Amino acid sequence: MKSFARKYLFLFWDNAEHILISLFFLSFTLNIRKVFLTPFSYLNGSFNEYGSFSFSWADILMLSTIVIFLVKQLSYQYENAYSATSKFSCPNILRQHKFIVLSMFSRLRNISHETFFLFLFLCWCFISIFWSIYFPVALYRILSLFEVIAFFSIIYWIQKNNPTYLRYYIYFLLFNGTVQSMLGIIQFIMGHSIGLSVIGESYVSYETSGVAKIIIDGAKHIRAYGTFPHPNILAGFLLIPIFVIFGRFVSISRFREYSTNDKWLSSSWLRTEKNTTISHETNFLPKSKSVLSILLLINLAGLGVTFSRSAILGLVFGLIFYAFHVNRIKQMASIFIPTLILLITLSIPAINFLNKHSSIFSSQTLEERKVFENVSHETIYSHPLHGVGIGQFVINEYKLYPNMEGWQYQPEHNSFILIFGELGAIGFILFLLFLIYLITSSKKNMSLTDIVFYCIIISFTFILLFDHYFWDIKIGLITFALGITLSKTGLDSHFFESIS
Repeated sequence: MKSFARKYLFLFWDNAEHILISLFFLSFTLNIRKVFLTPFSYLNGSFNEYGSFSFSWADILMLSTIVIFLVKQLSYQYENAYSATSKFSCPNILRQHKFIVLSMFSRLRNISHETFFLFLFLCWCFISIFWSIYFPVALYRILSLFEVIAFFSIIYWIQKNNPTYLRYYIYFLLFNGTVQSMLGIIQFIMGHSIGLSVIGESYVSYETSGVAKIIIDGAKHIRAYGTFPHPNILAGFLLIPIFVIFGRFVSISRFREYSTNDKWLSSSWLRTEKNTTISHETNFLPKSKSVLSILLLINLAGLGVTFSRSAILGLVFGLIFYAFHVNRIKQMASIFIPTLILLITLSIPAINFLNKHSSIFSSQTLEERKVFENVSHETIYSHPLHGVGIGQFVINEYKLYPNMEGWQYQPEHNSFILIFGELGAIGFILFLLFLIYLITSSKKNMSLTDIVFYCIIISFTFILLFDHYFWDIKIGLITFALGITLSKTGLDSHFFESIS
Protein backbone atom coordinates (compact mmCIF):
# COMPACT_ATOMS: atom_id res chain seq x y z
CA MET A 1 0.00 0.00 0.00
CA LYS A 2 2.83 2.38 0.87
CA SER A 3 4.64 1.66 -2.40
CA PHE A 4 1.40 2.26 -4.31
CA ALA A 5 0.89 5.63 -2.58
CA ARG A 6 4.54 6.54 -3.09
CA LYS A 7 4.26 5.74 -6.80
CA TYR A 8 1.32 8.09 -7.32
CA LEU A 9 2.89 10.73 -5.12
CA PHE A 10 5.96 10.77 -7.36
CA LEU A 11 3.70 10.78 -10.42
CA PHE A 12 1.87 13.84 -9.08
CA TRP A 13 5.15 15.57 -8.28
CA ASP A 14 6.48 14.99 -11.80
CA ASN A 15 3.34 16.57 -13.33
CA ALA A 16 2.43 18.98 -10.55
CA GLU A 17 2.87 22.18 -12.60
CA HIS A 18 0.70 20.90 -15.45
CA ILE A 19 -2.03 19.71 -13.08
CA LEU A 20 -2.11 23.05 -11.25
CA ILE A 21 -2.03 25.10 -14.48
CA SER A 22 -4.83 22.98 -15.97
CA LEU A 23 -6.86 23.53 -12.81
CA PHE A 24 -6.10 27.24 -13.06
CA PHE A 25 -7.40 27.48 -16.64
CA LEU A 26 -10.50 25.59 -15.60
CA SER A 27 -11.39 27.55 -12.46
CA PHE A 28 -9.42 30.80 -12.07
CA THR A 29 -12.56 32.88 -12.72
CA LEU A 30 -14.19 31.58 -9.54
CA ASN A 31 -14.47 34.63 -7.30
CA ILE A 32 -13.56 32.72 -4.13
CA ARG A 33 -11.44 35.05 -2.05
CA LYS A 34 -10.77 36.49 1.37
CA VAL A 35 -10.75 40.29 1.64
CA PHE A 36 -8.50 42.02 4.18
CA LEU A 37 -9.47 45.53 5.23
CA THR A 38 -7.23 48.57 5.58
CA PRO A 39 -7.88 52.15 6.76
CA PHE A 40 -8.76 52.95 3.12
CA SER A 41 -11.16 50.03 2.58
CA TYR A 42 -14.17 52.22 3.37
CA LEU A 43 -14.18 55.74 2.00
CA ASN A 44 -17.06 57.89 3.22
CA GLY A 45 -19.15 54.84 4.03
CA SER A 46 -18.64 52.86 0.79
CA PHE A 47 -16.41 49.83 0.37
CA ASN A 48 -13.44 50.53 -1.89
CA GLU A 49 -11.76 47.67 -3.76
CA TYR A 50 -8.62 49.67 -4.49
CA GLY A 51 -7.68 50.25 -0.86
CA SER A 52 -8.07 46.62 0.23
CA PHE A 53 -6.18 43.34 0.02
CA SER A 54 -7.53 40.01 -1.20
CA PHE A 55 -6.31 36.43 -1.43
CA SER A 56 -8.18 34.21 -3.86
CA TRP A 57 -8.41 30.66 -5.20
CA ALA A 58 -6.37 31.81 -8.21
CA ASP A 59 -3.62 33.01 -5.86
CA ILE A 60 -3.40 29.55 -4.28
CA LEU A 61 -2.97 27.91 -7.68
CA MET A 62 -0.46 30.48 -8.93
CA LEU A 63 1.71 30.50 -5.82
CA SER A 64 1.69 26.69 -5.60
CA THR A 65 2.81 26.46 -9.22
CA ILE A 66 5.58 29.02 -8.71
CA VAL A 67 6.94 27.30 -5.57
CA ILE A 68 6.88 23.80 -7.09
CA PHE A 69 8.44 25.02 -10.33
CA LEU A 70 11.26 26.84 -8.52
CA VAL A 71 11.98 23.89 -6.22
CA LYS A 72 12.15 21.48 -9.16
CA GLN A 73 14.30 23.79 -11.25
CA LEU A 74 16.75 24.48 -8.43
CA SER A 75 17.01 20.81 -7.53
CA TYR A 76 17.59 19.97 -11.19
CA GLN A 77 20.32 22.61 -11.47
CA TYR A 78 22.10 21.43 -8.33
CA GLU A 79 21.84 17.77 -9.26
CA ASN A 80 23.51 18.48 -12.59
CA ALA A 81 26.13 20.66 -10.97
CA TYR A 82 27.02 18.19 -8.22
CA SER A 83 26.98 15.18 -10.51
CA ALA A 84 30.00 16.64 -12.28
CA THR A 85 31.86 16.99 -8.99
CA SER A 86 33.36 13.92 -7.37
CA LYS A 87 34.43 15.65 -4.18
CA PHE A 88 31.78 17.36 -2.11
CA SER A 89 34.12 19.62 -0.19
CA CYS A 90 33.11 23.05 0.98
CA PRO A 91 35.15 24.90 -1.73
CA ASN A 92 33.60 22.72 -4.45
CA ILE A 93 30.09 23.37 -3.17
CA LEU A 94 30.69 27.14 -3.07
CA ARG A 95 32.18 26.98 -6.56
CA GLN A 96 29.09 25.21 -7.87
CA HIS A 97 26.82 27.75 -6.20
CA LYS A 98 28.75 30.54 -7.88
CA PHE A 99 28.56 28.77 -11.25
CA ILE A 100 24.78 28.30 -11.02
CA VAL A 101 24.15 31.95 -10.06
CA LEU A 102 26.42 33.28 -12.82
CA SER A 103 24.83 30.99 -15.41
CA MET A 104 21.39 32.35 -14.51
CA PHE A 105 22.56 35.96 -14.98
CA SER A 106 24.35 35.13 -18.24
CA ARG A 107 21.00 34.16 -19.76
CA LEU A 108 19.75 37.73 -19.36
CA ARG A 109 21.84 38.71 -22.37
CA ASN A 110 19.54 36.72 -24.65
CA ILE A 111 16.22 38.18 -23.50
CA SER A 112 13.92 39.97 -25.93
CA HIS A 113 13.34 43.72 -25.96
CA GLU A 114 9.84 43.45 -24.51
CA THR A 115 11.15 41.28 -21.65
CA PHE A 116 13.93 43.77 -20.98
CA PHE A 117 11.53 46.71 -20.72
CA LEU A 118 9.09 44.66 -18.66
CA PHE A 119 11.95 43.93 -16.22
CA LEU A 120 12.81 47.64 -16.00
CA PHE A 121 9.12 48.47 -15.54
CA LEU A 122 8.83 46.00 -12.66
CA CYS A 123 11.95 47.45 -11.04
CA TRP A 124 10.48 50.94 -11.26
CA CYS A 125 7.17 49.72 -9.80
CA PHE A 126 9.07 48.25 -6.87
CA ILE A 127 11.05 51.46 -6.30
CA SER A 128 7.82 53.51 -6.35
CA ILE A 129 6.58 51.89 -3.14
CA PHE A 130 9.08 53.96 -1.15
CA TRP A 131 7.30 57.26 -1.90
CA SER A 132 3.78 55.83 -1.81
CA ILE A 133 1.14 57.41 0.39
CA TYR A 134 0.13 54.08 1.97
CA PHE A 135 2.95 51.56 1.86
CA PRO A 136 0.94 48.33 2.50
CA VAL A 137 -1.31 48.83 -0.57
CA ALA A 138 1.71 49.60 -2.75
CA LEU A 139 3.52 46.50 -1.48
CA TYR A 140 0.44 44.36 -2.10
CA ARG A 141 0.14 45.65 -5.66
CA ILE A 142 3.78 45.01 -6.54
CA LEU A 143 3.66 41.51 -5.02
CA SER A 144 0.52 40.77 -7.06
CA LEU A 145 2.29 42.01 -10.19
CA PHE A 146 5.32 39.80 -9.52
CA GLU A 147 3.08 36.83 -8.78
CA VAL A 148 1.07 37.10 -12.01
CA ILE A 149 4.11 37.71 -14.21
CA ALA A 150 6.07 34.84 -12.64
CA PHE A 151 3.16 32.43 -13.06
CA PHE A 152 2.53 33.25 -16.72
CA SER A 153 6.25 33.23 -17.43
CA ILE A 154 6.26 29.63 -16.22
CA ILE A 155 3.36 28.83 -18.55
CA TYR A 156 5.22 30.43 -21.46
CA TRP A 157 8.40 28.51 -20.61
CA ILE A 158 6.54 25.20 -20.38
CA GLN A 159 4.76 25.73 -23.70
CA LYS A 160 7.97 26.73 -25.42
CA ASN A 161 9.57 23.46 -24.35
CA ASN A 162 6.51 21.24 -24.81
CA PRO A 163 3.69 22.82 -26.88
CA THR A 164 1.42 19.79 -26.57
CA TYR A 165 0.14 20.92 -23.17
CA LEU A 166 -1.36 24.05 -24.73
CA ARG A 167 -4.24 22.13 -26.26
CA TYR A 168 -5.52 21.00 -22.85
CA TYR A 169 -5.18 24.48 -21.37
CA ILE A 170 -7.17 25.87 -24.30
CA TYR A 171 -9.90 23.26 -23.90
CA PHE A 172 -10.30 24.14 -20.22
CA LEU A 173 -10.28 27.84 -21.08
CA LEU A 174 -13.06 27.39 -23.67
CA PHE A 175 -15.09 25.44 -21.13
CA ASN A 176 -14.56 28.22 -18.59
CA GLY A 177 -15.59 30.92 -21.05
CA THR A 178 -18.72 29.03 -22.09
CA VAL A 179 -19.80 28.44 -18.48
CA GLN A 180 -19.25 32.12 -17.64
CA SER A 181 -21.23 33.17 -20.73
CA MET A 182 -24.17 30.91 -19.86
CA LEU A 183 -24.13 32.15 -16.28
CA GLY A 184 -24.12 35.77 -17.49
CA ILE A 185 -27.00 35.13 -19.92
CA ILE A 186 -29.11 33.56 -17.16
CA GLN A 187 -28.35 36.51 -14.84
CA PHE A 188 -29.45 38.98 -17.51
CA ILE A 189 -32.69 37.09 -18.23
CA MET A 190 -33.60 36.62 -14.55
CA GLY A 191 -32.57 40.12 -13.54
CA HIS A 192 -30.54 38.93 -10.57
CA SER A 193 -27.87 36.44 -9.53
CA ILE A 194 -28.82 32.77 -9.53
CA GLY A 195 -27.48 31.92 -6.05
CA LEU A 196 -24.12 30.31 -6.84
CA SER A 197 -22.28 32.07 -4.03
CA VAL A 198 -20.33 28.86 -3.40
CA ILE A 199 -18.32 29.56 -6.58
CA GLY A 200 -18.00 33.26 -5.85
CA GLU A 201 -21.03 34.69 -7.62
CA SER A 202 -21.81 38.09 -6.15
CA TYR A 203 -25.36 39.03 -5.28
CA VAL A 204 -26.57 41.30 -8.07
CA SER A 205 -30.05 42.63 -8.79
CA TYR A 206 -31.54 45.51 -10.75
CA GLU A 207 -32.89 46.80 -7.43
CA THR A 208 -29.46 46.85 -5.75
CA SER A 209 -27.57 50.14 -5.76
CA GLY A 210 -24.06 50.04 -7.19
CA VAL A 211 -24.85 47.18 -9.58
CA ALA A 212 -24.11 47.85 -13.25
CA LYS A 213 -27.42 48.23 -15.08
CA ILE A 214 -28.78 49.18 -18.47
CA ILE A 215 -32.19 50.70 -19.24
CA ILE A 216 -34.13 49.07 -22.07
CA ASP A 217 -37.53 50.58 -22.95
CA GLY A 218 -37.65 52.26 -19.55
CA ALA A 219 -37.00 49.05 -17.60
CA LYS A 220 -33.79 48.39 -15.67
CA HIS A 221 -31.81 45.26 -16.51
CA ILE A 222 -28.57 44.13 -14.90
CA ARG A 223 -25.53 43.62 -17.06
CA ALA A 224 -24.03 40.13 -16.96
CA TYR A 225 -21.45 39.58 -14.21
CA GLY A 226 -20.77 35.85 -14.28
CA THR A 227 -18.53 35.34 -11.26
CA PHE A 228 -16.46 38.43 -12.09
CA PRO A 229 -16.54 41.61 -9.98
CA HIS A 230 -17.78 43.71 -12.95
CA PRO A 231 -19.34 43.07 -16.39
CA ASN A 232 -16.48 44.85 -18.16
CA ILE A 233 -13.96 42.36 -16.77
CA LEU A 234 -16.13 39.42 -17.86
CA ALA A 235 -16.32 40.98 -21.33
CA GLY A 236 -12.54 41.41 -21.52
CA PHE A 237 -12.04 37.76 -20.56
CA LEU A 238 -14.57 36.51 -23.16
CA LEU A 239 -12.55 38.08 -25.98
CA ILE A 240 -9.93 35.35 -25.50
CA PRO A 241 -12.17 32.30 -26.14
CA ILE A 242 -13.97 34.19 -28.93
CA PHE A 243 -10.73 34.82 -30.82
CA VAL A 244 -9.53 31.24 -30.22
CA ILE A 245 -12.79 29.82 -31.64
CA PHE A 246 -12.60 32.27 -34.53
CA GLY A 247 -9.09 31.07 -35.31
CA ARG A 248 -10.34 27.50 -35.37
CA PHE A 249 -12.99 28.48 -37.91
CA VAL A 250 -10.36 30.17 -40.07
CA SER A 251 -8.22 27.06 -40.17
CA ILE A 252 -11.27 25.01 -41.20
CA SER A 253 -12.31 27.45 -43.93
CA ARG A 254 -8.83 27.68 -45.36
CA PHE A 255 -8.55 23.92 -45.62
CA ARG A 256 -11.89 23.62 -47.39
CA GLU A 257 -10.90 26.22 -49.96
CA TYR A 258 -8.12 23.96 -51.16
CA SER A 259 -10.15 20.77 -51.36
CA THR A 260 -11.14 19.28 -54.72
CA ASN A 261 -14.13 17.05 -55.45
CA ASP A 262 -14.92 16.83 -51.74
CA LYS A 263 -11.59 15.16 -51.10
CA TRP A 264 -9.10 16.66 -48.68
CA LEU A 265 -5.77 17.57 -50.21
CA SER A 266 -2.81 16.05 -48.49
CA SER A 267 -0.72 18.32 -46.31
CA SER A 268 2.40 17.21 -48.19
CA TRP A 269 0.98 18.59 -51.44
CA LEU A 270 0.15 21.85 -49.72
CA ARG A 271 3.74 22.19 -48.58
CA THR A 272 5.18 21.62 -52.05
CA GLU A 273 2.71 23.64 -54.09
CA LYS A 274 4.38 26.80 -55.40
CA ASN A 275 3.06 30.26 -54.63
CA THR A 276 0.46 28.92 -52.18
CA THR A 277 -0.49 30.84 -49.06
CA ILE A 278 -1.47 27.74 -47.12
CA SER A 279 0.65 27.28 -44.00
CA HIS A 280 1.23 24.65 -41.35
CA GLU A 281 -2.23 24.89 -39.75
CA THR A 282 -4.12 23.58 -42.80
CA ASN A 283 -3.87 19.94 -41.82
CA PHE A 284 -6.45 20.58 -39.13
CA LEU A 285 -9.63 18.68 -40.08
CA PRO A 286 -13.01 20.32 -39.32
CA LYS A 287 -14.61 17.51 -37.34
CA SER A 288 -16.34 19.74 -34.76
CA LYS A 289 -17.54 22.76 -36.72
CA SER A 290 -21.10 22.51 -35.39
CA VAL A 291 -19.81 22.39 -31.81
CA LEU A 292 -17.60 25.42 -32.50
CA SER A 293 -20.60 27.31 -33.90
CA ILE A 294 -22.55 26.71 -30.71
CA LEU A 295 -19.60 27.72 -28.52
CA LEU A 296 -19.03 30.87 -30.55
CA LEU A 297 -22.70 31.90 -30.34
CA ILE A 298 -22.78 31.32 -26.59
CA ASN A 299 -19.60 33.33 -25.98
CA LEU A 300 -20.75 36.15 -28.28
CA ALA A 301 -24.12 36.23 -26.51
CA GLY A 302 -22.30 36.32 -23.17
CA LEU A 303 -20.22 39.25 -24.43
CA GLY A 304 -23.36 40.98 -25.68
CA VAL A 305 -25.24 40.87 -22.36
CA THR A 306 -22.29 42.48 -20.57
CA PHE A 307 -23.02 45.61 -22.65
CA SER A 308 -19.34 46.51 -22.33
CA ARG A 309 -18.70 49.13 -24.98
CA SER A 310 -14.91 48.99 -24.63
CA ALA A 311 -14.74 45.19 -25.03
CA ILE A 312 -17.20 45.08 -27.93
CA LEU A 313 -15.30 47.85 -29.70
CA GLY A 314 -12.07 46.01 -28.89
CA LEU A 315 -13.44 42.89 -30.58
CA VAL A 316 -14.53 44.90 -33.63
CA PHE A 317 -11.16 46.64 -33.76
CA GLY A 318 -9.36 43.28 -33.60
CA LEU A 319 -11.54 41.83 -36.37
CA ILE A 320 -10.97 44.88 -38.57
CA PHE A 321 -7.24 44.50 -38.02
CA TYR A 322 -7.59 40.86 -38.98
CA ALA A 323 -9.61 41.73 -42.09
CA PHE A 324 -6.89 44.09 -43.33
CA HIS A 325 -4.38 41.24 -43.12
CA VAL A 326 -6.79 38.87 -44.78
CA ASN A 327 -7.26 41.33 -47.61
CA ARG A 328 -3.64 40.74 -48.58
CA ILE A 329 -4.57 37.19 -49.52
CA LYS A 330 -6.88 37.10 -52.50
CA GLN A 331 -8.40 33.71 -51.72
CA MET A 332 -9.67 34.82 -48.29
CA ALA A 333 -10.80 38.33 -49.18
CA SER A 334 -14.00 36.94 -50.69
CA ILE A 335 -14.96 35.55 -47.26
CA PHE A 336 -14.14 38.36 -44.84
CA ILE A 337 -14.74 41.54 -46.80
CA PRO A 338 -18.44 40.73 -47.46
CA THR A 339 -18.77 39.63 -43.84
CA LEU A 340 -17.29 42.90 -42.63
CA ILE A 341 -19.59 44.91 -44.91
CA LEU A 342 -22.58 42.93 -43.64
CA LEU A 343 -21.65 43.58 -40.01
CA ILE A 344 -21.25 47.30 -40.62
CA THR A 345 -24.57 47.44 -42.49
CA LEU A 346 -26.42 45.61 -39.72
CA SER A 347 -24.77 47.68 -37.01
CA ILE A 348 -26.31 50.94 -38.26
CA PRO A 349 -29.97 50.03 -37.53
CA ALA A 350 -28.85 48.16 -34.39
CA ILE A 351 -27.14 51.28 -33.05
CA ASN A 352 -30.21 53.41 -33.84
CA PHE A 353 -32.47 50.91 -32.07
CA LEU A 354 -30.26 50.71 -28.97
CA ASN A 355 -29.90 54.47 -28.86
CA LYS A 356 -33.70 54.92 -28.82
CA HIS A 357 -34.65 52.04 -26.53
CA SER A 358 -31.69 51.64 -24.15
CA SER A 359 -29.08 53.57 -22.17
CA ILE A 360 -26.04 51.83 -23.66
CA PHE A 361 -24.93 55.01 -25.43
CA SER A 362 -25.75 57.28 -22.52
CA SER A 363 -23.16 59.95 -21.79
CA GLN A 364 -23.70 59.71 -18.03
CA THR A 365 -20.73 57.39 -17.51
CA LEU A 366 -18.50 59.65 -19.57
CA GLU A 367 -19.58 62.66 -17.51
CA GLU A 368 -18.84 60.80 -14.28
CA ARG A 369 -15.35 59.98 -15.55
CA LYS A 370 -14.53 63.68 -15.77
CA VAL A 371 -14.00 63.62 -12.00
CA PHE A 372 -11.30 60.95 -12.39
CA GLU A 373 -9.74 62.88 -15.26
CA ASN A 374 -9.46 66.02 -13.12
CA VAL A 375 -7.74 64.05 -10.37
CA SER A 376 -5.35 62.42 -12.84
CA HIS A 377 -4.40 65.78 -14.32
CA GLU A 378 -3.69 67.22 -10.88
CA THR A 379 -1.69 64.13 -9.94
CA ILE A 380 0.41 64.23 -13.10
CA TYR A 381 1.09 67.96 -12.75
CA SER A 382 2.08 67.54 -9.10
CA HIS A 383 4.26 64.44 -9.61
CA PRO A 384 5.24 64.40 -13.30
CA LEU A 385 8.43 62.35 -13.03
CA HIS A 386 7.83 59.58 -10.49
CA GLY A 387 4.07 59.65 -9.79
CA VAL A 388 2.38 58.99 -6.46
CA GLY A 389 3.33 55.30 -6.30
CA ILE A 390 1.84 52.07 -7.55
CA GLY A 391 -1.74 51.50 -6.38
CA GLN A 392 -2.03 54.99 -4.90
CA PHE A 393 -4.33 56.79 -7.34
CA VAL A 394 -7.57 56.31 -5.39
CA ILE A 395 -5.87 57.01 -2.06
CA ASN A 396 -4.43 60.21 -3.51
CA GLU A 397 -7.90 61.01 -4.88
CA TYR A 398 -9.32 60.71 -1.38
CA LYS A 399 -6.57 62.96 0.00
CA LEU A 400 -7.32 65.63 -2.62
CA TYR A 401 -11.13 65.43 -2.39
CA PRO A 402 -12.12 63.99 1.01
CA ASN A 403 -15.78 65.04 0.80
CA MET A 404 -16.96 63.18 -2.31
CA GLU A 405 -19.45 60.33 -2.21
CA GLY A 406 -17.88 56.94 -1.55
CA TRP A 407 -18.71 55.44 -4.97
CA GLN A 408 -16.93 58.33 -6.70
CA TYR A 409 -13.49 57.21 -5.51
CA GLN A 410 -12.47 55.26 -8.59
CA PRO A 411 -9.33 55.16 -10.75
CA GLU A 412 -8.85 57.01 -14.01
CA HIS A 413 -10.41 54.76 -16.65
CA ASN A 414 -7.66 55.28 -19.22
CA SER A 415 -4.99 52.81 -18.13
CA PHE A 416 -2.18 54.78 -19.77
CA ILE A 417 -3.06 57.97 -17.90
CA LEU A 418 -3.58 55.94 -14.71
CA ILE A 419 -0.10 54.43 -15.00
CA PHE A 420 1.31 57.91 -15.71
CA GLY A 421 -0.33 59.22 -12.53
CA GLU A 422 0.91 56.35 -10.36
CA LEU A 423 4.38 55.79 -11.84
CA GLY A 424 5.15 59.13 -13.49
CA ALA A 425 6.75 59.72 -16.87
CA ILE A 426 9.44 57.09 -16.24
CA GLY A 427 6.98 54.28 -15.53
CA PHE A 428 4.71 55.38 -18.37
CA ILE A 429 7.55 55.36 -20.92
CA LEU A 430 8.79 51.94 -19.77
CA PHE A 431 5.29 50.47 -20.02
CA LEU A 432 4.77 52.06 -23.42
CA LEU A 433 8.08 50.65 -24.70
CA PHE A 434 7.14 47.20 -23.39
CA LEU A 435 3.80 47.37 -25.20
CA ILE A 436 5.32 48.68 -28.43
CA TYR A 437 7.97 45.97 -28.57
CA LEU A 438 5.37 43.37 -27.63
CA ILE A 439 3.16 44.40 -30.54
CA THR A 440 5.99 44.80 -33.04
CA SER A 441 7.73 41.55 -32.06
CA SER A 442 5.36 39.46 -34.17
CA LYS A 443 6.65 37.55 -37.14
CA LYS A 444 6.36 39.21 -40.51
CA ASN A 445 5.18 35.99 -42.16
CA MET A 446 2.37 35.20 -39.73
CA SER A 447 -0.30 32.86 -41.02
CA LEU A 448 -3.98 33.72 -40.78
CA THR A 449 -4.49 31.58 -37.68
CA ASP A 450 -1.41 33.11 -36.07
CA ILE A 451 -2.90 36.58 -36.61
CA VAL A 452 -5.99 35.54 -34.62
CA PHE A 453 -3.80 35.14 -31.52
CA TYR A 454 -2.09 38.41 -32.33
CA CYS A 455 -5.50 40.15 -32.44
CA ILE A 456 -5.94 39.42 -28.72
CA ILE A 457 -3.05 41.77 -27.95
CA ILE A 458 -4.44 44.38 -30.34
CA SER A 459 -7.92 44.26 -28.76
CA PHE A 460 -6.53 44.41 -25.23
CA THR A 461 -4.40 47.43 -26.12
CA PHE A 462 -7.54 49.15 -27.42
CA ILE A 463 -9.38 48.39 -24.15
CA LEU A 464 -6.51 49.96 -22.16
CA LEU A 465 -7.58 53.31 -23.61
CA PHE A 466 -11.04 53.10 -22.06
CA ASP A 467 -10.82 50.96 -18.93
CA HIS A 468 -8.53 50.37 -15.96
CA TYR A 469 -9.23 46.79 -14.82
CA PHE A 470 -6.28 45.31 -16.72
CA TRP A 471 -4.00 47.26 -14.41
CA ASP A 472 -5.47 47.65 -10.92
CA ILE A 473 -7.88 44.71 -10.39
CA LYS A 474 -6.17 41.36 -9.87
CA ILE A 475 -8.54 39.25 -11.98
CA GLY A 476 -8.24 41.89 -14.71
CA LEU A 477 -4.45 41.76 -14.49
CA ILE A 478 -4.63 37.97 -14.74
CA THR A 479 -6.86 38.25 -17.83
CA PHE A 480 -4.44 40.69 -19.48
CA ALA A 481 -1.44 38.44 -18.75
CA LEU A 482 -3.42 35.41 -19.93
CA GLY A 483 -4.23 37.07 -23.26
CA ILE A 484 -0.63 38.10 -23.87
CA THR A 485 0.75 34.68 -22.86
CA LEU A 486 -1.68 32.79 -25.08
CA SER A 487 -0.89 35.12 -27.95
CA LYS A 488 2.85 34.59 -27.62
CA THR A 489 2.64 30.84 -27.04
CA GLY A 490 0.09 30.44 -29.82
CA LEU A 491 2.38 32.23 -32.26
CA ASP A 492 5.45 30.27 -31.14
CA SER A 493 3.93 26.81 -30.90
CA HIS A 494 1.53 26.92 -33.88
CA PHE A 495 -1.47 26.03 -31.74
CA PHE A 496 -3.86 24.95 -34.48
CA GLU A 497 -1.36 22.42 -35.74
CA SER A 498 -0.76 21.03 -32.27
CA ILE A 499 -4.44 20.22 -31.68
CA SER A 500 -5.01 18.56 -35.07
